[in-house]
Amino acid sequence: MSAGFVELLRERAETAPDRLALEFALGEDTHLRLDHAALDRRARAVAALVQDRLAPGGRVLIVHQPGPDYVGAFLGCLYAGAVAVPVHPPRGARGRDRLAAVIADAGAELALADRDFLTGPADARRGLDADGTVYWAAGDDIDPARAEDWTEHRPRLHDLAFLQYTSGSTGRPKGVMVSHGNLVHNSAVLARALGLTEDSRGVSWLPPYHDMGLIGGILQPLHTGFPCTLLSPLAFMYRPARWLHELTRTRATITAAPDFAYGEAVRRVTPEDRRALDLSALRHALVGAEPVRGATLDRFAETFESSGFRRSAFVPCYGLAEATLFVSGAARDAGEPARLRVERAALDAGRAVVASDGPQTRELVGCGWATDEDLLLVADPASGRPLPEGEVGEVWVSGPTVALGYWQRPRQTRDTFAARAAGHPGRAFLRTGDLGFRHGADLFLTGRDDDLMIVRGRNHYAPDLEQTAEAAHPALLPARSAAFAVDDAAGSRIVLVHEVRGRLDGDDVAGITAAVRESVADGHGVSVDDVVLVRLGAIPRTSSGKIRRSECRTRWLAGDLTPVTAPPAAPPAAARPSAALPSGLLRLVTAELGTAPAALDPDVPLVAQGLDSLRAVRLLAALREEHKITVSLAALLGGLTARQLAGLPLCDGQEPVG
Repeated sequence: MSAGFVELLRERAETAPDRLALEFALGEDTHLRLDHAALDRRARAVAALVQDRLAPGGRVLIVHQPGPDYVGAFLGCLYAGAVAVPVHPPRGARGRDRLAAVIADAGAELALADRDFLTGPADARRGLDADGTVYWAAGDDIDPARAEDWTEHRPRLHDLAFLQYTSGSTGRPKGVMVSHGNLVHNSAVLARALGLTEDSRGVSWLPPYHDMGLIGGILQPLHTGFPCTLLSPLAFMYRPARWLHELTRTRATITAAPDFAYGEAVRRVTPEDRRALDLSALRHALVGAEPVRGATLDRFAETFESSGFRRSAFVPCYGLAEATLFVSGAARDAGEPARLRVERAALDAGRAVVASDGPQTRELVGCGWATDEDLLLVADPASGRPLPEGEVGEVWVSGPTVALGYWQRPRQTRDTFAARAAGHPGRAFLRTGDLGFRHGADLFLTGRDDDLMIVRGRNHYAPDLEQTAEAAHPALLPARSAAFAVDDAAGSRIVLVHEVRGRLDGDDVAGITAAVRESVADGHGVSVDDVVLVRLGAIPRTSSGKIRRSECRTRWLAGDLTPVTAPPAAPPAAARPSAALPSGLLRLVTAELGTAPAALDPDVPLVAQGLDSLRAVRLLAALREEHKITVSLAALLGGLTARQLAGLPLCDGQEPVG
């Protein structure tokens, strides 16, 4: 195996100090470029601070916003031999609770955060580290001269590099233990699978707190030695065209995103934006992190064909944090991704039977197969027997890409990371919980164990029902639903939650509900007991865009999902928001809430009128860009009203907008 990241980056800083390593898009036309030497200096300065506080192996929370300080903090932990623990900066009480749970689980003693977070409102940090065991430091305030204080440390490949906390919705968070060797091996495998070289060029907006954004968007380019431009996730969510414009500007050859992001680009990139795009240099457009939909690939390819995008650039991938990141994915320079249509009934029975088009069929997209030292199997989860081609089983992975286990959870590590497969003596396998089958040279995923619903003795996969439902009515947007089963005294019931734009009257709701029930019954032979139509953004997702069905089920059972309703009667003229808010601000707020201006109450908290974390992020970006308003996500999600928002000061100290 090749050298670790510390050795590799130190060598690049010496042999190619002026070569661009990472570029950060700070605004539409503002970029910060870091060459190898500058990146190395940042990492050494952070490492010196870490070494002052911790011995090698100590855990360091990274609570930075995405950007150069986040990257410097992560690499600084590697340089110091510490264990990095990337966490999303908390938003509201739910985010603080999760961060507090990670702090307790990881046993962190040091936390690196932005100075704004440390000096801002105390509410943002309430409940964190109640016993005072964590030392908080401003990672964006470290003197660059501290780089000279670094004591050189070369971690061994089997040493722990970072804890990747999964985005599970219930219970204590689990930290996946990823070693330095895992990072090097996975990066090398991905480079070989796609033929990446120093002449490649990347663009990524993915959140760096999770494997796809951190390893795929930051570490892999650094390992292979090609430059990558990084946008904040906020920039993409506010304006997806920013992603495609950076691909055009840099002549990027590789990018990656979940399925939903390609759908967002189709929906929200305007014809005017498309005319300025040139995606002809893009060789690899990776699609992963959630089920890959052939319909999404078709819509994106058709929409951006005039911008030079080639359908053959799509690379559907399969991976998971427990396997570092990448498990399989095949680049097909001359053709499209593999697609297969199979009979639904046979698939529910555990077999893949190829079929022609029809309502009782399901289309799946192939995700390649593992290569090199890694071994991929489809196994019977009960016996460990590898299954032949065309039989559905659990996906098992073995090899250097598999992480070390779960932090301080020996029983769960044993249950998940130490499976034994017949015919492979002495080899341990990771049980992924994903279901699929092999056909030809590809793995086709059918769902997850926890996405499998058994109703009246028949298997039904949540993604399968969701795709049927979304095609039932034009008001239902793709990739905006969550199906799950609920058990009660009468047996298993199927609930389908789907996001819709704006408010609907009673007839609209009835029509959509009837269409969904009819389509699912016709396509799957099962009844949807409850169809719940909710506002955009109400379904919980991970930061990389994956739908969290378990969390959605929990919220539905708790009564925390509010169905869309008809708009209330217009308020009297004296109370109308048009009389209290500037028209530009009113337009932004109501657009994000998906409501009519007459329905917005300026004195009711925005969160009570439909503002969630995703909408708050987009609104925050719009407020900063169009109105120069200074406001934090915590304030937006903490009960701020539209009238209070209008009274906030501007970033440059001018008078409030209201």
